[in-house]
Amino acid sequence: MICTIGALTSSLRTTLPLGLLLASVVAAAAGLGRLRFDHDTRALLRADAAADALELALVETFGSEDLLLVAWYAGDILQPDAFRTLQDVNDAVAAVPGLEQTYSLVSGQAPLPLDRLRVVTLDDLRDATGRAAVREAMLASPDYLGTLYNEELSVVGMLTTLQRGTPEERFDVVRAVRKAIEPWQRPDRPLYVAGVSATVMEAGEYAVQDLQRIGALALAVSVLVLLIACASAVETALAVVATAIPPVIALGAAGWLGIPLSGLGAALFPVVGVVGITSTVHLLSHYGERRRLGADANAAAAYARGRMAAPVACSLSTTAAAFFMLPLTGVPAFRSSGVIVGLGVLAVLPVVLLGLPAALALVAPRPARTGPLRLRRLLGRLGAGALRRAGPIAVGAVVLCSAGALLAARAPVRVEVFHSFRPTSGIARTYRFLEDHLTAALYFDLLLEARPETRTEEVLEDLQAFSEQALTYPEVRAVQSLASLVRHGESVNDKLQPPGWSLIGPAMRRTLALGVLRTAFREVTERFEESGDKARARRERGDAVLGPAGTPPGRLYRVKLRIEDGASPDALDGLSKRARELLSGPAAVVGLYPRAVATARSLIADLMRGALSMLVLSAVLLALVLRSWRLGLAALLPNMLAPALVFGCASLVGVAFDVSAVAVASVAIGLAVDDTYHFLFHYARERRRGRGLAAALLRTERSVGRALVLSTVVLAAGLSCLALSAFTPTAHFGLYTALSSVAALLGDLIVLPAVVALLRRL
Repeated sequence: MICTIGALTSSLRTTLPLGLLLASVVAAAAGLGRLRFDHDTRALLRADAAADALELALVETFGSEDLLLVAWYAGDILQPDAFRTLQDVNDAVAAVPGLEQTYSLVSGQAPLPLDRLRVVTLDDLRDATGRAAVREAMLASPDYLGTLYNEELSVVGMLTTLQRGTPEERFDVVRAVRKAIEPWQRPDRPLYVAGVSATVMEAGEYAVQDLQRIGALALAVSVLVLLIACASAVETALAVVATAIPPVIALGAAGWLGIPLSGLGAALFPVVGVVGITSTVHLLSHYGERRRLGADANAAAAYARGRMAAPVACSLSTTAAAFFMLPLTGVPAFRSSGVIVGLGVLAVLPVVLLGLPAALALVAPRPARTGPLRLRRLLGRLGAGALRRAGPIAVGAVVLCSAGALLAARAPVRVEVFHSFRPTSGIARTYRFLEDHLTAALYFDLLLEARPETRTEEVLEDLQAFSEQALTYPEVRAVQSLASLVRHGESVNDKLQPPGWSLIGPAMRRTLALGVLRTAFREVTERFEESGDKARARRERGDAVLGPAGTPPGRLYRVKLRIEDGASPDALDGLSKRARELLSGPAAVVGLYPRAVATARSLIADLMRGALSMLVLSAVLLALVLRSWRLGLAALLPNMLAPALVFGCASLVGVAFDVSAVAVASVAIGLAVDDTYHFLFHYARERRRGRGLAAALLRTERSVGRALVLSTVVLAAGLSCLALSAFTPTAHFGLYTALSSVAALLGDLIVLPAVVALLRRL
């Protein structure tokens, strides 16, 4: 009877955890159908309520800013066949529902200074004389040159604005535009579709590909490395199953909780699987150690679970905390990614400590090989050398950490929006074509609120002065404002020479030109000047957009600037300074580029804050669990060494930091500290058995060192697969964290024993 109860209890200990995990997987799989994706480009920008309010005011005053540009190589726009193609494409795009306006040479929104204000028709191109007149008129139109066509008149563009709506509704419009232009697509002369919505939609497609292909590749590479190292198919199969469960649970939980998965989160998700494999490696190492001493599978599994409970719980909790700290950056994509990936890391804990030991007891695989004797000897020599030269090693590590931190603090920051994708991607090819043949694809706005007493003529003079100063910056490719429209109208009148035109002064000429534009092309001027009705309504409400509270509101004006993607943030500082000096009224920059600059400039502070927080957390946790402030203090230096070396070397060779650097420092320490936990827990156990300092460190180095090397190789191999992502911040994240894990291994095998010995002697 007692034997029967014991057998039943043992069976329950084996089957109950597996049953609970299976139920969790089934529940999570049901939540996968509710998972939603969020690929908004602005999700990679720091949240800013003031900037959101300005963008909303801009859209409500001047209309939708979700632009879509269709451009292609036409050969010669003024040839009848090419021009007829432009007409056909214009008609096809304009017929797509969901578009507010279409600007092109053949639409009513792009007047040219011909014999009168009108658009170009085929009749204008009937002979060489007509084509020459049209060419002259087009090249005299600075507001359209570089956007709707280039100086050689070989590339033509068509600009449309999307109606406001949900992201999915805008994506449907983009798909409809792409379908509408398919009849004119040619392999040698493709039609490019650019714009924020088009980029976001394509980025979402890349994110799904990253989740499907790179995630599977990272898992496959890690499993292959594990199989080669262990030479045990059964243990490797168990590791694969144990690694696949946490991502499913985390994604299912995100679906049930309604947390969207961003493109960055989809690419970072392989981290969950890789972390699961590294924890599995340590547990399998202890299991094999006990099995080789003659213990049965049940006893070996129970021994491995007991030995691994504390270090795995601490290491996974610290790694999860690293991801849960990402929301502190204020970047929405990091907020959702940090929560989801953190949940996945926490899901590794029951899988490794409950499910995997139960599976080992049930399957009872033969123990894997112990590894080459040469590796054990090398680890022993490293430990002995670290003990002999503890002082110089510790001092050298401090110097390297300090130098790396100083270099990282001085590293340049890169601001790229559209070029954050690989050159072979469709997004990069599109914007490379636009920058090579038309103008810069990255635009932002300067919003001006003129003082109520300021006359329109004074505003035009200020806008003209600012435009001239802005074009002196090499990064600025185009400036459009009400002043440029008026200048365009003046050039028309100069050619037409209406009666008495030569007798009136410049101020009156500007007034007449502005009156004609406001009357004949109101839809164009109101993209740059607040309408009189809206301005009066705002004055009655006392609603000042840019001025301080209580300030009488003035009329709003807008300046559109196109700037090269990847331009230095200093250019934005210079333009803002010029605006304050030249414009009569408060002004502010609005748009994607200023938000990207503000986010990028916070990278270093977020990097340092995240790294220091993780270091303090891991040190305090070690000190509390091991009841030794020395061991907690010893963990600081080797884990600080990893990110300091990686970022210091990157800065030394001139690599600029991008948005991925925000996540790397704290996450790299969270991953690197795992090995530190296993090393120090084993060392503390050896000390409790009565062994001396040197003996305990050397035994730890030889016994735990192999598992540390294997887990680091698996971690680095898996994370390196992220370098294949089309999204360069994700690729940089994978490379940085992989290099950090290798640097952390060297710190744990060389610096950590030296620091432990040095602190003990002191």
